[in-house]
Amino acid sequence: MQANIEDVAQLAGVSIATVSRTFKHPDVVAKKTRDKVLAAANELNFSISHSATVFQAGRTYRIALLLNDRFAS
Repeated sequence: MQANIEDVAQLAGVSIATVSRTFKHPDVVAKKTRDKVLAAANELNFSISHSATVFQAGRTYRIALLLNDRFAS
C-alpha cells in the first residue's frame, strides 16, 4: 500500500500541514524539520500526488481540444 501524507507526518512527528509545506514551500520550514520530513518521506517512498495538488488548487492547467467528425479522420 502506498504511503500517504498522514503516514509521513506521523513518522516525522509533525503535522500534515508541515509535510505539505515542506514539499510546496520548503523555504518556510526550518531545516531540522524539513530534514525530518524528507527522511520520513524517503523511508516510506512517499511522493506528492499531482492529482491531490490539482484537487486542492481547483485548477488542472489543462486545455481540452474538441474536434468534430470532419477533422477526426
